[in-house]
Amino acid sequence: MKRPLAAAAALLLVACAKEGAPTAPSAPAPTAAPPAAPSATPAAPTARAAALRRDLAPAPELTLASFRAFTKKKSPEVRRCYEAALANEPSLRGKVTLAFSILPGGAVSQVRVARSTFRGSAVPSCLASVVRSWRTPFRPEEPVDVEYPLDFGPR
Repeated sequence: MKRPLAAAAALLLVACAKEGAPTAPSAPAPTAAPPAAPSATPAAPTARAAALRRDLAPAPELTLASFRAFTKKKSPEVRRCYEAALANEPSLRGKVTLAFSILPGGAVSQVRVARSTFRGSAVPSCLASVVRSWRTPFRPEEPVDVEYPLDFGPR
């Protein structure tokens, strides 16, 4: 059954592709209805369409400047870890260095606290959890190891 359908489709394509092929006379085309008024708000793109556009866009090069720009956008997430602990201890300050890898697909893996001056583990653990959830726009050919230093103090 597939073979005759494929042959008919191929013949149809060949017939349509020939230049100057005679066409059957057709009845006059009916007049088209006026176009509908554009909607006030365009349809929102679906998450799938947005993901497809993101995947088709060229990945930015992973440089120090591009990584800093990426982390600057993520700073509110990171800051929330510190501010949650700051509510309980107004003079809280400390430094944390997180070590992790950026994988070829953009995911972050092997996140660990390399160094911390915080007395407890609440802030460093929260930071590691936040970074673990990141999906970067970078697509390195091989995993790239990163050490990400963070310095927190009351404003």
